[in-house]
Amino acid sequence: GCAVAAHRNPFNHGVLQENAAYFTNAHEALSAWEYAEQIPRNHRTRLEQDYTWEGVISGYAAAFSRLRAR
Repeated sequence: GCAVAAHRNPFNHGVLQENAAYFTNAHEALSAWEYAEQIPRNHRTRLEQDYTWEGVISGYAAAFSRLRAR
């Protein structure tokens, strides 16, 4: 349920999507944090739905299968 200000990069955006305020440098960090306080804090629910142990395990299993098939 915390406000999130995150560095703008593909990983953070892929995980948090619209549930965070993003910054690219130190100058933008304070503005991002102030904006983050206004964002609805529903990212925990979304993360719990999208990132389950079953999903993580099946993703790793698929990746290992692809590597082994090479």
